[in-house]
This record gives sequence, C-alpha cells and structure tokens, in this order.
Amino acid sequence: CPQYTLDIRAAWSLASTSNDHLTCSVTVKVNDQNERPSITRCGPLNVDEGVPVDTAVGVPLQVSDPDKGQSPSFSFTTTGHPFKIQKCSGQVFVASAVNYKTQSSYSLPVRVVDDGSPALDTTCTLKITVNDVSEPPVVKAKTCSVNENSPKGLVICSVDATDPDGDTLTYSVTRKDDPDAIAVNSNGEVYVRDAVLGYESKKLYS
Repeated sequence: CPQYTLDIRAAWSLASTSNDHLTCSVTVKVNDQNERPSITRCGPLNVDEGVPVDTAVGVPLQVSDPDKGQSPSFSFTTTGHPFKIQKCSGQVFVASAVNYKTQSSYSLPVRVVDDGSPALDTTCTLKITVNDVSEPPVVKAKTCSVNENSPKGLVICSVDATDPDGDTLTYSVTRKDDPDAIAVNSNGEVYVRDAVLGYESKKLYS
C-alpha cells in the first residue's frame, strides 16, 4: 500500500556536536478508504410504445468508482412501472407492455451501490419518454344483406371499425365486383351504387 518514509533528527537545544543528535526513520502508511461511486450517465432514454418485452431501452447507464476493482450494482428503488434494469451493466429493458396512452413518460429513481466496506451508494432520477406510434385500425368482418332491385343510394349497413389512436378513418373499396353495384362512402356506410341488384344474376358481393 502507499506509504511515506521520513528521516527525523532530534537534538536538544544546547547540542554542539553530532553526537548530541538522534536520528530515526518514521514510516507513514496510507490506509485505503472506500469512496462513493458517481453516476456519470443517467439518461434520458426513449422507447416506442408496443415494443416486445425484453427490448433494450437506449444505452446503458454509466457509473464511475474511484476505488479500482469494485463492481457497482444498479437497481430501481420503485416498482409499478414497465421497466427493469440489469444489475451489473446498467442496461434498461422493457419488463411489461408500454403504452403511450396509458403513460407517456416515467421518472424512475436509480440506486447504485458499490461492494466496498462499508458499502456506499449514490442515486439519480432516470427519465424515460414513451414515443407515440401510429397503430392500424381494427376492422371487424361483417355480413350484410339487401333486397334485390333496391334503389341507388340505399344504405345497406355500416363498417365496424375503430382506431386505437382515435384518428379519423377513411373508407374505400379496394376491389370492385362485377357488376360494380356496391360501394362505401366516407362515413363507412355500405350502399347501393347502381340499381342493378338481381338475386337471379348475382347473390353475393365481397
């Protein structure tokens, strides 16, 4: 361990020759004391909503410890959130479903403790922002019926569709049938486009 060696000479006040002096060596050893680690990188981080469990969130948190050879460990000090942190690396992962509409950001207390004696710790607050991701609309399959010889413009039924993000939906027919007698309007209403419906000529449109 580090140490200092001092040569000390002692003499009484009326000393006149070297024989009146005493010399000795004093060694001072420096004792190692555990020092507190410091967190050098604590976010902020971003994650898209809907990503799978165990997805890594950004780059790992980073810690510096003045005492070489120690292995600080990371932990969250609160629960009830959809994240977990790897003890040794400081990498944050998704632990459960992340939804922007449920919560768009989190402020999570992080604790880092070293393995010295006595163990010392430090803390920081990690902010994680959840990115809003556009989700596809949900459309339910549906069977409707209409009488033959129905007039043009008659509404047959409505499309059952919802959007998880609450966006406005638009509707269109992606494949026309023959004859082109059925259509859908901007409100999702399925209607008679042309008054040519005949049971004997065609029984099903899809």
